[in-house]
Amino acid sequence: MLICKLFEILDEGTRRLVMATAMNPIPAAQIRYTAPFLHAQLCRERALLADAGFADQRPATAYPPGPTYVRLGDLRKGFCTYNASNWRDGSDGCPRSATMYAAHCFIIEHWSELRSGETIDVEKLRIELTECGHPRTTNH
Repeated sequence: MLICKLFEILDEGTRRLVMATAMNPIPAAQIRYTAPFLHAQLCRERALLADAGFADQRPATAYPPGPTYVRLGDLRKGFCTYNASNWRDGSDGCPRSATMYAAHCFIIEHWSELRSGETIDVEKLRIELTECGHPRTTNH
């Protein structure tokens, strides 16, 4: 089942409202144990995602748990991509945006910790990266 979350992304002079969708299919082993009315739907979603190139790349025991692919879209401007690098290099029709690139990477890495409706302050993330040399979770 696809999971969507909404976020507010802030940076110096920038405010973006985005929708993030986890594009990972539920592993086949887990589908087996779902309620019968969901089984067909989950199998169909898994097949459609695989046909679109979003095959399950992570082992079931992957840590931290979370999606391999997150499709991130700007709710106001309509730009949307699953590849965070597209924000950095302006490919796939996305505008170049260091803010969106940093936020997209953070969302992928912290998917299971983030709740829909949270604010991601990219400027604060950059300061923490500079001070620590590596990402760390922030209080949103």
